[in-house]
Amino acid sequence: MSNEDDNLKDQLSKIEQTIAAQEKLKGILSDDQIELMLAALKEKRAALQAQITGSGAVAQGEVAVAAGAHGTAISHVQGNVYVGPQLKDGAEAIAIYYRIVARAGKFLSMRGVNIDSADPTGEQNPLCLANVYVHLDTTARVPKSGKGKINNQEDFLSGGPEHKDDPPLSVLDAAINNRRLVLLGDPGSGKSTFVNHLAHCLAARAMQEDADRLKHLPGWPKNQALPIVIILRDFARTLPDPLPRVAEPNHLWDFIKARLKAQNIVLAADLLHQALQKGKAVVLLDGLDEVPGEAFRIFIREAINTFVERYCDNKYIITCRILSYQPPAVRDKPDLRLPGFPAFELSPFNPEKVDQFINAWYNELSIDGVVGLDDAPLLAQKLRAAVRRPDLWRMGLQPPSLNCYGHSAYP
Repeated sequence: MSNEDDNLKDQLSKIEQTIAAQEKLKGILSDDQIELMLAALKEKRAALQAQITGSGAVAQGEVAVAAGAHGTAISHVQGNVYVGPQLKDGAEAIAIYYRIVARAGKFLSMRGVNIDSADPTGEQNPLCLANVYVHLDTTARVPKSGKGKINNQEDFLSGGPEHKDDPPLSVLDAAINNRRLVLLGDPGSGKSTFVNHLAHCLAARAMQEDADRLKHLPGWPKNQALPIVIILRDFARTLPDPLPRVAEPNHLWDFIKARLKAQNIVLAADLLHQALQKGKAVVLLDGLDEVPGEAFRIFIREAINTFVERYCDNKYIITCRILSYQPPAVRDKPDLRLPGFPAFELSPFNPEKVDQFINAWYNELSIDGVVGLDDAPLLAQKLRAAVRRPDLWRMGLQPPSLNCYGHSAYP
């Protein structure tokens, strides 16, 4: 039996123990809390059982790949670089590409929260993002009469007090219903987390590694399945100084291709380019606010615009801090915003989402052995009560602050 199989069975055993411990808490915690925790645990148990009993994956769809027990994509990847034997063709390269993207967005970053998690020599496992992820809302509202029939930007309402009784528009629904959008939020509000979660789920689904991943993306169009993540500060570093006189589509494409080459999977470039030409890609441009200087910001704005015009049928999501995406303060200053990209602002967690995150957080910690199986539900209950203090609640709770509070509450 392989070490990987042993690890999977060990994880499954821990989940079974956690489920049993949760069952014993019926009557102590509310039924809703218990059912929420059990549902997440049972979903993870089913996924592990499928990995243990299955012999490999089956590729489905034009951009899907087989990455099963004998697939090159499941090995020879260190970090985000392929280090194995020379690849035969684009099919092998795209399998590894999906593996890299799925792995990059799989875990919740704990740097700055937990010293052990940030230490590469430490023994603590990183937490799985998909298991603790809570769908975010925007400040926009959906008219009750039009819910489920949202087709364009005009269908959304502002988040003003006159619309307080209308349900909030989720970030996922904003992304589904807009081919192009800018996602705005304060530092730590979840912009990059959403990008990572979306890329991970799409890549894992395309690999057929986890056929249930699209359950985390209800309503997502199946024809847009190939994620391309671009960190805009990294793109800015590759640009010459002085900048080219005119921004062209090839500036972004050359960056994408150069990165594939650095990862030793340049054979995947043709398949990525075909996906872009056919409108099957989801292009995620993260951190517009991190581009330094006005000249670079203007150039990257134009590079994005020309790329979108060239490959117009794909989905594009850009993230930026709120203060960095404002109209020009004076008339002679350039407008650094992107035309044709509706902007949506993230809203803080509501009480239900706070509870959902805390429950999922402690479930994952108990599965990883960071807290005891019997301690997790009571610690979660304690934290749910603590964050409702008026001085903390007024801060607008988001995952980073909840992570800190949760980590400080370890026994």
